[in-house]
Order: sequence, then structure tokens, then C-alpha cells
Amino acid sequence: MSRYAERAGNTARLISVNLGLAIDTHDSVEQEWDPIVKVTGDMELFRSLYDSTTRENVVNFMVLDRNNPNSIISCVNCARENASSVREIISSEMWLLINRFYHRLNSEEAKEKLLDNPGKFCEVAKVQSLLFHGSGYISISHGEAWHFSELGKQMERADNTSRILDVKYYTLLPKAELVGTSIDNMQWIALLKSTSALETYKAKHQQISIGNVLDFLILDNQFPRSIIYCVTRADESLHCISNSPAGSYNNETEKEMGRLLSDLRFISVGEIIQRGMHQYLKSFQSHINEIGSCIYDDYFSYSVKDSALRGFDDI
Repeated sequence: MSRYAERAGNTARLISVNLGLAIDTHDSVEQEWDPIVKVTGDMELFRSLYDSTTRENVVNFMVLDRNNPNSIISCVNCARENASSVREIISSEMWLLINRFYHRLNSEEAKEKLLDNPGKFCEVAKVQSLLFHGSGYISISHGEAWHFSELGKQMERADNTSRILDVKYYTLLPKAELVGTSIDNMQWIALLKSTSALETYKAKHQQISIGNVLDFLILDNQFPRSIIYCVTRADESLHCISNSPAGSYNNETEKEMGRLLSDLRFISVGEIIQRGMHQYLKSFQSHINEIGSCIYDDYFSYSVKDSALRGFDDI
């Protein structure tokens, strides 16, 4: 539930950053909107459904297309379905928020509003996601269920920050001569805005530079949407769930999360740039996906052996 709700807001952020990045009038429309589909990993599905990567096609695909499992409407539908199954755990405020957002997205006028003003539509989606998580923070006990919700939210948020940074890579890939120009700076500013980071970044850094932005969005321990901050909070919730000491591990999930956090704590911006920003971010995304699989295996799936043992105990 929490991951789907966070993903809906994050998808809106990806669209917003591309609306801000689409400023180079020398490029074709497809070049402007290719990056946003590429970073989601859904290009193959998109190509099977649409003939070109125009703004209208991409926005519809990522917001209201039910054929896309990562579209905002698909994520909200799944979040609502999951929320319905845990109504006794979540608060009535949380249910009201996700249910209201669900009906708004499934209304007849949703597509008309989206095409008329996609920027405003995405702002509403971001606010709805924030309201849902904020409501959960203040209205349910911070026990095991809340820590599972927090774990999912923080993992999804870290993954999203990495993908927003990857949009910059794909946007500048065919035109490296723009690096360091005013257009480059405007794109970094749009990216910082999409992560609600611009004002906080300016309070810490006087100039826009690739090193400073990467340091802020990947390695800043105090900014709530930085990758290391999100992974740190996810690791804390994981240990609260298993009741194991910080720095130790009792299963594969804790082991892989600790390994990821250790890598973030001891890497520098220079090393990330030397390794290649895109390569580093893709590796990080793969590690997050691996941890997601580990969480399922360690906490939610039952092996054949476990089933056999339960059957024997029942006898």
C-alpha cells in the first residue's frame, strides 16, 4: 500500500521534472520525452501501445493508462485495494484520502483535466501522496505495521530520487556540449524543484554544480529525499520490525540493506562521477529491487518446507 501510494506521487514528480526540462527548443518532441519513459524501464511496453513519444502520449501512459502497471491510476488503484484489505490497521483519514483520490482519477473529467494542464494535475497527485503518508504518520501507532509502511515508502522514495537523477543523464546524453551552460543549470534547477530540494539546496550551496547536486541528492544525511537518508530510515524500520540490533543482520533483507547503506556511507561524489553517474544509479536501482525481493522472501512468502512443517504440526 505504502509503496504504491509513494510511487503515484513519484511518477507525478517524474512528469513534473520533464515538463521543467523540456526547454531546449532545438530538440524534437520525442527527444524531450524519451528520457522519462526510459528511466521507468517501461519503454518496451510504451512502444507496444503508442507510436511516438509525444508529450500527450507519455503523460497519458504514465498517468491514466491502466495497461501501465506503474501509471498513477494503476498505483492508486492498487494502493486503495491494499488499503481496503487493512482497514482495521490504517486510520479512517488514510482510507478517506486514498479513496477520494481513487474516485477523482477514475472520473470522466480526469483525462480532460490532465490534457488541459498536466503540470497542475501532477501537483495535485504529489499533494495527495504527501497527505496520505502524513496522515499515516500522525494517525496510527508506530508499531510493526507502521514500520513496514515506512520501509516501503523510504525504499520507493530512494529509488525515485535515483530515477529523477537519471532523467538528467538521458537528457544530456546526446548533447554533452551543453554541460556547464545556462541550459544545463536550468535543468539542474528543474530537477531540484521536482524533489522539493531547491530552497534547501540553496541554503547549503551557493552555486549549481553537478558535484554539489549529486552530493545533496545522494549523500546528504539531513535532506529527507536524499538517497542515503531514505536508505538509513528504511534500515532503521527494518531493524525495528525484526528487533535486531543496528549493524547486525538476521536475514538476507537486513544483510543486503546493510550492504547498501555501507556503500552509501563510504562512497564519495568523486567516486560516483568516476564510476559514471548512470552506471552507479542503475546499480543502486538493481540493489533496491533485490532488497524488495528479499523482503518478500523473508517476511511474506512461505516455502514448501514451511508448509510441510505446518502440516505436520497440525497433525
